[in-house]
Amino acid sequence: MKKSFDLSNQTIKSNIQKLRKIMADKNLDAMYISSFDPFLNEYVPLQDNHRFYFTAFTGSMAEVLVLANGKVRLYVDGRYHEQADLEVDHDEVEVVKCTADGSITGDLVKDVATFNVKRLGYEADRTSLGFLKRLTQAAQEVMPLAGGELAKTIEFQKLADLKEIQLISREFRGRDTLEKTRSIFKDETEAMYLTALDSIAWISNCRGYHLPFLSSFYARALVTKEKVYIFVTPETPISAKAKKEYGLDFISLPLSDLPKELEKIQNTLHLKNVWFDPAMSNAADFGMLVKIFGTERLTEKVGGLYDWQSIKEPVEIQQMQASFNRSDKAIYNTIKWVKDSLNAGKRITELDLYHETTKKYQEQGAKEQSFNTISGVGPNGSIIHYGSPSDEVIIKKDDLILLDSG
Repeated sequence: MKKSFDLSNQTIKSNIQKLRKIMADKNLDAMYISSFDPFLNEYVPLQDNHRFYFTAFTGSMAEVLVLANGKVRLYVDGRYHEQADLEVDHDEVEVVKCTADGSITGDLVKDVATFNVKRLGYEADRTSLGFLKRLTQAAQEVMPLAGGELAKTIEFQKLADLKEIQLISREFRGRDTLEKTRSIFKDETEAMYLTALDSIAWISNCRGYHLPFLSSFYARALVTKEKVYIFVTPETPISAKAKKEYGLDFISLPLSDLPKELEKIQNTLHLKNVWFDPAMSNAADFGMLVKIFGTERLTEKVGGLYDWQSIKEPVEIQQMQASFNRSDKAIYNTIKWVKDSLNAGKRITELDLYHETTKKYQEQGAKEQSFNTISGVGPNGSIIHYGSPSDEVIIKKDDLILLDSG
């Protein structure tokens, strides 16, 4: 798939210079830039992926360390070594190729210590609480930047309008929301704060398709035994059926008003124990929770709702099996199309293969795919997460082709 938008090398260079001006004003030795959005998603639209604005790298996973001087350091694992080399401006960005016995996060943390970083900046709303603890151990001092602070200087693109949040029928997902919550919590003094979007979608039985290759929707939630409070922005459309669903309370508000709303709920419920997942909670949200509930009421729950969410009901298993069967048909029909086209002497390209794969999934009823189709022909097949299929690469009968889809 071609990029949804692109940035020139000059724009990337200008963004780096603007970031370093911010760093100088705040007396920072380095700045950590993650690939995540405020919900800590892996698949983030490029418009909302801050790492892209300083590197031009389009892969789903990478970490970035911007030092006060020298090249921006982009940390990628083996899936992306070749792709990163092809996408970045090597005059501005150094690709740090992490090996199988290491990790992108581990190598970045080591470099923070190696470069003797005294004051390290980070975006609090895009840095997980768990990773912040590691950065805190490596740098002498860490300094949070509030959400939106970089946007005052860097021209980040606006996301497209959001689709309507819809309630899915029981025949496709099993139990209602309160059947789930009542099996999780002992009483009404317990709750869980959620930002993991797949968990919010599961507990609410709603879908929104707000992100690429995901059926979930942008929201934060406070889950209790008798109600799930779902916080969305005012511009988020919600279907009438979802609004009326028993046990769900959709609350539309600017993010800046969320602390006040949580305080109001706490003053009513008097919660004694609020769970949160440190790996799926950003540092800014954790600071908010501490102010509202106090550390004495907060309990780390690694995995959040996954202990319950991972236990599939018979109807869910049936739907998964049916989806796999339809996916098998889509892949078979795609391969058959390639062979039939070549046998008929037709000219087909790498980009044609990409589009035809999407078409075959849609013919099987797909609303969205689980990741962007990878269609690499010939040498491009060596790029594990190849993402720029070309209409100039013509498929020949003896070509090896990498086709990865779902």
